[in-house]
Amino acid sequence: MLVRLLAALLCCFTVSRKSAAQLDSLRYGWGIHGAYPEYVAASFGVSTVHTYANGEQRGFFMLAEPGLNGGRISIGQLRGFTNGTWSTHLGLLHTWGTPPGTIAGVTYFNTEQRLTVQWLQVGLGFGVRVAGGASSVAGFALPQRDVASFIITGVFGAHFAF
Repeated sequence: MLVRLLAALLCCFTVSRKSAAQLDSLRYGWGIHGAYPEYVAASFGVSTVHTYANGEQRGFFMLAEPGLNGGRISIGQLRGFTNGTWSTHLGLLHTWGTPPGTIAGVTYFNTEQRLTVQWLQVGLGFGVRVAGGASSVAGFALPQRDVASFIITGVFGAHFAF
């Protein structure tokens, strides 16, 4: 089911209100960064960007970020100019390995804000546990020792888009 959801989201965000022939650009990006709770993560993404006459850029993206202690998938919107963009991410963060502050096998719904200037990317976010790590009652996850119900996330590293 997750694969179907991701395929549908990819179709929605890579083909916005315009057809593919009318898009200003379809960009592919990659990067490597220090991230919390993953420690080190790679990023791979695709985005649609429309550039306006005043130089402003707006678009949508989909991003996958596998790391040492977890991984993220996110979709979102970006805004900015040629040298810098501000992006808003919504996605899922799943832990594995030995993540700090929680245990492996927990999934968080995550929202994050990132600023990218040239190739340097800095971000800060917040996640709430939605699955794993504990029993649940009526669909709500209950607190459990060593499992964080809320998590603060962060990113600092390099990201390149072509």
